[in-house]
Amino acid sequence: KQLKSANILLTNSEQDLIEKLVKSGEVAQAQAIILGKLETAYGGALVNTNNETDLISATFTVQAANLSLVLVGNAQAPDGTDTYTFRLYYDATLKDSHVGAIGPSAQFYILQGLEVSPTAASHTFKVTAQRTAGASGGNPRATMVVREVAR
Repeated sequence: KQLKSANILLTNSEQDLIEKLVKSGEVAQAQAIILGKLETAYGGALVNTNNETDLISATFTVQAANLSLVLVGNAQAPDGTDTYTFRLYYDATLKDSHVGAIGPSAQFYILQGLEVSPTAASHTFKVTAQRTAGASGGNPRATMVVREVAR
């Protein structure tokens, strides 16, 4: 319940596996699954270059046919005067971007509704940051949650 309230969602098979691992005394393996989910929900990186840098990436496994995906999240520039461009990718396709983010009040809000391809078993989402002006290093942050919804 605590993971769900933090928007960390486990599939039924992941929940079953974690329960089995804990019951068999393999708590570290169960924790590794949960930590892996946390890593895909929250991300950040030191951006001390003008190259595009991944902040967060997640692969979503399709649970059922005839569903759509809703992607919610944000990216935030670090303190300072450097300027950043944030980009959202769905598989390899650029879906959205925010140009000219300066300082932590410059948020890139993500809200996307996406149709699931019936032939794809999974989809990859990625948020990147690119410093476009300035020279200091910063730690932009991003969060992302993906959910399936009925069409």
